[in-house]
Order: sequence, then C-alpha cells, then structure tokens
Amino acid sequence: MPKFLLFILSIISFSVLSQNAQIDSIKSILQNQKDTTLAKSFHELTLQNTKIEDYENATLFNKKAQAQLEVTPDTNLKIFVANYTGIIHLKQNRVDSAIHVYNKLIEFIGDSPSH
Repeated sequence: MPKFLLFILSIISFSVLSQNAQIDSIKSILQNQKDTTLAKSFHELTLQNTKIEDYENATLFNKKAQAQLEVTPDTNLKIFVANYTGIIHLKQNRVDSAIHVYNKLIEFIGDSPSH
C-alpha cells in the first residue's frame, strides 16, 4: 500500500465520520453475540462515543455493557466498564457521582478474589 494512501487513511480514521463508521460497524456485530464479546462490544461503543463527546450514547452503551456483564461475568471487564462510568461522570462535571462510582469500584476490587 503506498505511503500516501496509508497517510490519508490514518487521517480519516481520526475523523468523526470514521468514529461513527466504527460505531455502526460494532452495532452490526452485536446482533448474534452470546459471550463476553457482547459486553466488550458495548464497552467499545462506550469508548467511541466518549471520544466524540456523545456522553448520552456513551452512558447508554455503558449501561448495556454492565447489564451484559451480569449475564456473562468477566471481572476484569467489569472493572474497566465501571472505571469508564466514572470517566463519563467526570467529563460531565458530575464529580460527586464519579467519586461514588470509584468508591464502589474500590470496594468491588477489594472483595474480588482475583485481585
């Protein structure tokens, strides 16, 4: 692949349109997932929506990831998802709520046998 084309593709990947394309692509994968892939996909949608500062959708997908982790538990992913809940709250200047999330996360990590 020519270097110029690679350069153009890298520029495009940082645009909002590219972020939206990634979001659409991930949404289409979600239809038939049964394992932690579904929770991971929702978490990825959370990350992508946070990058474009769409905190409403980031929160929506974050909640879906949390719900999916109740069905198919993954301790490490649960920690990442909870951490991102706090990040979203901080980006929305909801500091008290973020502190509450992080305190619950600390309790969860302390109670978790693998950590």
